[in-house]
Amino acid sequence: MNPSQEFRLTGIDSLEDIERALGTIHGHREYGLAVSAGNLNKRRGSLRDAAYLQALLTWSRLNPDAALNVGGGSEQSDSEILDEACGYSIGIAAMSVSGSVKVRGESVARQLALVGAKSRIEAAYQGDYASLVRGRTIDLLSVSGASRQFLKPLFNGPSPRQVKDKFDLKSTIRGLAMRAAPSSTDLDEGTLSSLATLTHELFENTQDHAIADERGQVYRRHVELLNVGWITSSEEDAKGDFYGNETLREYWEAISSCQTGRDRVSGLCFNFLDSGPGMAARLLGKPLFQMTEKEEASALRQCLRMHVTSKSNHATGLGLNAVLSEIAQAAGFVRIRSGRQAIFKCFLPGESSQVQNLDFENWFGPERGLLRVAGTLVSIFIPLPRPTV
Repeated sequence: MNPSQEFRLTGIDSLEDIERALGTIHGHREYGLAVSAGNLNKRRGSLRDAAYLQALLTWSRLNPDAALNVGGGSEQSDSEILDEACGYSIGIAAMSVSGSVKVRGESVARQLALVGAKSRIEAAYQGDYASLVRGRTIDLLSVSGASRQFLKPLFNGPSPRQVKDKFDLKSTIRGLAMRAAPSSTDLDEGTLSSLATLTHELFENTQDHAIADERGQVYRRHVELLNVGWITSSEEDAKGDFYGNETLREYWEAISSCQTGRDRVSGLCFNFLDSGPGMAARLLGKPLFQMTEKEEASALRQCLRMHVTSKSNHATGLGLNAVLSEIAQAAGFVRIRSGRQAIFKCFLPGESSQVQNLDFENWFGPERGLLRVAGTLVSIFIPLPRPTV
């Protein structure tokens, strides 16, 4: 690799844009990445933000030694550029996992590059939600090796074995939701409890399965993210997010017609992201290039089947089943992006709450092949106010 070679990502404002960006990332996997601090600090909505970070993590996994070159305006100093990049979890995570960091083409020590992140990392560790919320999105970012890796809102102590139980996490979920949107008071106790159970299981599983690759080799660095955001989707937004699949289009139109203002859908989105090997690779113990897409799709659905099977130890596996039941009653959806798969399950208003967990469809349509991503992103959307039949 020529260290002077790099590429840029621009015009990323939808899930469709992010998928196209993944094509650029894979096509330039031997290059460094140049990105503006403003791009890293931009809020696109919580679901898109998590998906964009997953794309950046994919670049770092494809080329773990490449440099992230952060740029800014001509009137900005280098420290101002880095401070802007550290204003949101996307920039902090990207600079944490990249092979090295540059500012305007000049190398800078990672520790110095992340100085501006200290206050945000401390706020996340302490659960100071007022300092974390920006617009209508709030996030909790965990970076391996950091002195504040095990955040107090999620862990009882500085150990991967001390993930809070679902009862303690219920207050965390409630606090995050309330900060993202005052109307989240409409979330009932059942929804909060199911989200807390899922949070417990996902973070507990991450400590076991997402810190190393499919062969068991521990990653040099890894990240975990939980973000919660109030999102609204206009008809124009929907074209880049929901219109790749006829079921999704029907869902968006049904929710839009039930909510106030027929041209938008609004609600809370909970996103859980890790930078591990992905669900199928983790289950089968081999990289994606050694399996067919059919084999991968089958393995992913097997993971979901495992998630909904009751087990004796710590009730592992009940989280997805519980949250799907609540999503059904709320007319929401769950989306999973892992490996070369982007699958979802949505529920129309008035639809039976009986959950068929393996009945997931492809987000971008049945015929479209996707490039692989790093880790797993699980997104839960709850429309608010709840649509009426």
